[in-house]
Amino acid sequence: LADHIRACSFLLADGVIPGNEGRGFVLRRIIRRAIRHGYRLGTRSAFFHRMVPDLVAEMGAAYPELVATQARVMATLKQEED
Repeated sequence: LADHIRACSFLLADGVIPGNEGRGFVLRRIIRRAIRHGYRLGTRSAFFHRMVPDLVAEMGAAYPELVATQARVMATLKQEED
């Protein structure tokens, strides 16, 4: 899950949005796979977007674009999970 949230957050910070083709499709597949892994671990409520603040706390100093786009990343992940 850590690798999935990192990949998704960086893609979303770079402006990629979940879609049906190209980079957007890859992003959507990564998000859905991460959510499926979480469900297999027993989490049934929306959880994936709540991992973003922890990622920003760990990597925000090295990647300031994560700090700047944190709210948008969380909103996009929440929308995709719903």
